[in-house]
Amino acid sequence: MGERETPSNEDDREEDIKIEVSQKRGILVCPFCGSADLVLLGVAGLTPPLYLCRKCGRTTYTPLEIFPENDTKESGT
Repeated sequence: MGERETPSNEDDREEDIKIEVSQKRGILVCPFCGSADLVLLGVAGLTPPLYLCRKCGRTTYTPLEIFPENDTKESGT
């Protein structure tokens, strides 16, 4: 018994997937109204975090996390 060869088809190539891991934290916003005025409800660690939006009054387990880009424009120059 010899080694088993696997057929090499060029159509079966796996694409390289790059995963970016970042320590940056974004701003949590309400997925319904877009407000950043969220309040964490419940005891952290015992249940999934539940957020209450103070603007629209809705609750969500999955707020959106946005990463605003820094403007590097200098003012007055």
